[in-house]
Amino acid sequence: MIKKRSVRFVLIGFFLVVLLIAGYFFYDSFFAKPQYSTWTPREITQENLPSELGKFAVVQDMPESGIIGLRVGEEDYTISGNSVSSGASERADVYVSIPESYLDKIGEQGWCSGLQQARTNGDLIVDIRGPEASLGLKYRALLKYGGCLG
Repeated sequence: MIKKRSVRFVLIGFFLVVLLIAGYFFYDSFFAKPQYSTWTPREITQENLPSELGKFAVVQDMPESGIIGLRVGEEDYTISGNSVSSGASERADVYVSIPESYLDKIGEQGWCSGLQQARTNGDLIVDIRGPEASLGLKYRALLKYGGCLG
């Protein structure tokens, strides 16, 4: 007859081994520091924002089914899949809003620096629409850019 106590220890040990194995395989996805490419300064304006934003790695890494609404100043943009278009989307999973004055910072130092400064100054608005767990799975390829939001 097996003691209940020893069965409990075996189950706890089993779950610990499973967690260690899962941690080994998923460590890079969740805990590795993001690596950003070198930024080349460029002029970004409301007029060229869709074409310039489409060159950013974060947009290129977007899931095909992903839709993010972006408001810069008074202008709305939709990031869908890995393309950017003018105009708002009613179906966006996430809405991000920053003042137009940050376009200069983004052009000079990159998307991450611009968003970090906007967040520090209290000018960044992020509105998540939908369950965060399912959106986390959908946008898991963008986790490496999490440092951009602070």
